[in-house]
Amino acid sequence: YIAELEKASTLDGAFVIYNNQRKLAETRNLAYYLAVANFFSRWGETHGYSVLADLFEQANNNPRILKAIAFSLEEDGHLVQASYVLEKLLQLKPDNIQAYRDVARIYARTNRFNLAATLYKQMIYNTVPNVNFEPIHPIIFNEFRHLIANHKRKINFKNIPNEL
Repeated sequence: YIAELEKASTLDGAFVIYNNQRKLAETRNLAYYLAVANFFSRWGETHGYSVLADLFEQANNNPRILKAIAFSLEEDGHLVQASYVLEKLLQLKPDNIQAYRDVARIYARTNRFNLAATLYKQMIYNTVPNVNFEPIHPIIFNEFRHLIANHKRKINFKNIPNEL
């Protein structure tokens, strides 16, 4: 598929080929979309992003695909879009402790420090119903400590544990 896309001499020509390819049953898989998004990223950041947006529309209820989309977006620097995908993943899997950690981490990376701090507090105090954060408690404790150390002027310190 990539070899066929590389035959296009213009971006518009490559998108015509892509739009024809994605109609085929054999291209309806994660590997295809990630490879094509990477291909279009060569033409500019937003072009690879548009391919991932197509994938999101098709498979926005599949946690595995959402995680891959979020990782790819984050890798390409589309942090706000990655946070949206991670929030969607958290809605789908509200009992997944890693999803909470990923959302807190992306909040910190997108300068939403108070939201990140609030989520870290919930994880440290284990106040999310039906979710036990004990298996990753040392990790979230260290991440929260790092958040506080680097952004203390931007965080509301109410209800933050004294040891932090």
